[in-house]
Formats: sequence, structure tokens, C-alpha cells
Amino acid sequence: MSGLDSYFSLGKPDVVIVRGDTTTSTAWAIACFYHGEPLIQVVPASEDHQPNHFPAVDARAPAEQAC
Repeated sequence: MSGLDSYFSLGKPDVVIVRGDTTTSTAWAIACFYHGEPLIQVVPASEDHQPNHFPAVDARAPAEQAC
């Protein structure tokens, strides 16, 4: 998480955009929450509302709850 903090020290973004359902997108969601920055999570249609065949899809719930 401390590595993500350095991005926020460079300036205030209008919005942070993350793609997918990975633990990286969850880390960004948490960092944005603590820095008070808005976050947009983009999930391709092929990954959305599909049976959970991949563990990375489990990362969607924490990212959505943090925002």
C-alpha cells in the first residue's frame, strides 16, 4: 500500500480508473478510500455476472464496498 501512496503525493487526480477484478484493483480501491479520491472500476462484460470460475473475481466485492 505504501507504494500506492507515492502516486497520490504527486498530485490530486480527478479520478482513478482500474480495470478488472484483481487484488490490484482492490488495493487501489482501498488506497482511494483512505485518500478520499474517487474510483471507477471497469469490468469487461465477459467477466461480469458469470459463474465464479476464477478466484480473482472474489476481489470485486471488497473493491465495490470500499467505494
